Amino acid sequence: LLDCIEDYKTEYNVKKVNTNTKKFKVFFENWKESE
Repeated sequence: LLDCIEDYKTEYNVKKVNTNTKKFKVFFENWKESE
C-alpha cells in the first residue's frame, strides 16, 4: 500500500509540475507578444 501511495504522490507531483509548466509557457508567450 505504501508503494502505491508513493507512486501516486510522485505521479501527482509530476502532473502538477507539468500543469504549472504549461501555464508558465502560455504566460510567457503572452508576455513576449505584448512586448
